[in-house]
Amino acid sequence: MGSLVSASWEPDRADISLAELVAAEAGWITGWAQSAAVGDVQPGSIGIGIFGGAAGGLALAQLIDPSPEQSALAAWGALLGNGLGAGVPLLAAADPDVATMSMLPTGVVGAVAGAALAPKIPLERGDKALLAFSVPLGLLEATAVGAWLVDRQVGLNTSQLQGLVLTTGAATGLVVTGLAPHIDPQPLDVGFVASTTAWGAYHGSLLPIALESQGTAADLVLVSTLAADGFLVLGSVLVSPAVDFDPRRSLIPQLGGVGGATLGSLGALMFSTRGRDAARGALVGSTLGFVAGGLVESRRPAPAPRLAAYKGGVLGRVLPDLPGEWSFSVLPAPDAEGRLGLQTQLRGVRW
Repeated sequence: MGSLVSASWEPDRADISLAELVAAEAGWITGWAQSAAVGDVQPGSIGIGIFGGAAGGLALAQLIDPSPEQSALAAWGALLGNGLGAGVPLLAAADPDVATMSMLPTGVVGAVAGAALAPKIPLERGDKALLAFSVPLGLLEATAVGAWLVDRQVGLNTSQLQGLVLTTGAATGLVVTGLAPHIDPQPLDVGFVASTTAWGAYHGSLLPIALESQGTAADLVLVSTLAADGFLVLGSVLVSPAVDFDPRRSLIPQLGGVGGATLGSLGALMFSTRGRDAARGALVGSTLGFVAGGLVESRRPAPAPRLAAYKGGVLGRVLPDLPGEWSFSVLPAPDAEGRLGLQTQLRGVRW
């Protein structure tokens, strides 16, 4: 009697990724289905689901020989399917058990659809960068708006807020995944728009402190989000074909903005301990830093053609085989009292 998995077969990374996906999905389904059915979860049953799923995933991988793109899109589709399956019922004020039982089949459907559509959705570096930026942004947008509606008691409860966040994040991922190959964004442009959005959030969070505005935490978060949206539009216009701004020329102005914000807040704190004054100093300092950085950059020669930047660079020479998409950012970050610090972020997305 022959074995389903040949003894001579050696799984590659795509096969292992598919097996990991099936194992995770099997454990996920086992745990949530048991919780919804009997109200309790036995850890042993989840383990059985995971190991059984891993074995089944390896057998499936030998049968269909998936490509790395198929394994990645299957995992992404499962995530989006689970998000929509749980988010839509919660947003419609359905019972949590209904949302649980809804997300399990939609996760499976999403995984199958992702694997099947992978050949028709070729995601390049810029597409993945756009996904890595837009989906978290969608989640933050939904959280800010939903929290404000809950705070104002305007037709949304806490459970529906969870549904709004899940639905928005999954819908954003679904739409961007479908459109990104047609938009063909460049990684450098996406990074620039992400940085302008972060600067908008930074100024939006400091402005209410500087003006000593009265409002709830939800009000402040919404103001910061709206400011980020405005800067997002500005950054998108700058890198659009109509303007065609080279994002590399923003490095010195942005460093000037960080330095100016730091010096401005520290200078204000030398004469006052009030958060309002520190916030004002940071806003004035960052503005002056941007202007000074822009003047310095305007005197520098234009950089080499942008295509060369994608094929070289320091990171490309030091870490040529690093998988996935990586980005690093440093931005000033105020606390609730207006004191300024630095927020560093290293983000990696593996595909």
